[in-house]
Amino acid sequence: MNKRLFRGSLITLALVALSSVTAWAQTPASSPTDLQKDRQDIRQDTKDIRSDRHDVRSDVKDRNADVRDLRADKADGASSAELKSDRQDIRSDKKDIRSDRRDVASDVKDRRTDVRDLNQDKDIRSDKRDIRQDTRDIRSDRHDVNSDVKDRNADVGDLRADRKDGASKQELRSDRRDISSDTRDIKRDRQDVKTDVRDRRADRRDLRRDRHGR
Repeated sequence: MNKRLFRGSLITLALVALSSVTAWAQTPASSPTDLQKDRQDIRQDTKDIRSDRHDVRSDVKDRNADVRDLRADKADGASSAELKSDRQDIRSDKKDIRSDRRDVASDVKDRRTDVRDLNQDKDIRSDKRDIRQDTRDIRSDRHDVNSDVKDRNADVGDLRADRKDGASKQELRSDRRDISSDTRDIKRDRQDVKTDVRDRRADRRDLRRDRHGR
C-alpha cells in the first residue's frame, strides 16, 4: 500500500514538473526596451554606413580602372565600338557611385535620427525616475507633517494638563517652547511638500515635452 502511494506521488510530481516546463517554454520572450531597440538601430545604421562606404570605394576603383582601359584603348587605336563600350562602363560606374553616396547620406541621416531617439528615451526614463523620487519625497514629507501635528497636539495637551495641575512657570515655558518648535517643524515640512509637488509637476512637464519630441 505504501509503495503504491509513493509511486502515485512520484507520477504526480513528474506531471507537475512537465506542465511547468511546457508553460515556461510557451511564454513569449519579453520585448526589448526602447533604449535597447534604439541601440540596435544605431548599430545597424553603422553597419549599413560601413557597407555603403565600402561600395563607394569599390565603384571608384572600377571607374578608375575603366578610365585607364579607355585611355589604353585610345592609345592602341581600338575601334569605335570598344571605345563606346568603355565610356558606357565609366557612365555606369559614375551612376553606381552617386547611388552609393546617396545611400551613405541616407544611412547617416537614419543613424542621426536613431541617436536622437536614444537620447530622448534616456530623457524619458530619467524623467520617470525623477517623478518616482518626487512622489516618495512627497509621501515622506506628508508623513513628517502628520507626525509633527501629532507631536504638537500632544504638547498642547501636556500644557493644558500642567496648567490644570498648577505646574511651575518653568514647566509651562518648556511646554510652550515644545509647541513653538513643533509649529516650526510643521511649517518647514509643509514647505517641503509644496517644493516637492512643484518639482514633480516640473518633471511631469519635462516628461510630456520629451515624449512629444519623439
